[in-house]
Amino acid sequence: MVGSNYSAILLLLIIYLFIMNMFTDFSIISWNVRGGANKIRKCHCKELVRYSPPLFVLLETHANFLKVKNFWYSSSYTPVAVSEAQGHVSGIWIISFVSLVSFSTLDITRQCVTVQIFMGSNS
Repeated sequence: MVGSNYSAILLLLIIYLFIMNMFTDFSIISWNVRGGANKIRKCHCKELVRYSPPLFVLLETHANFLKVKNFWYSSSYTPVAVSEAQGHVSGIWIISFVSLVSFSTLDITRQCVTVQIFMGSNS
């Protein structure tokens, strides 16, 4: 019984390491920004952009992406999926930097954005 448990754990570890190896150079910044068009928040974002994260997820943006699109485009980031704020409530922006990674937007609602990430032939 102990041998079979050990084998199962070893197999799970190998699968985990294989999957994680596909994303070794991939980082995601997710931030409940509470105001994506705010001047101070944009300064913080500019600081984070220096680290070139492939993916930014900004939550509670409280603004439409159109207000800040030039800021993100000038930093070489493009929108992957955007759930616009309703008035001054909610808002989710998923913004990408890496061209080697592709994304497929599966669903967008007011409270949730579902995106599939592809690296090469892997997803």
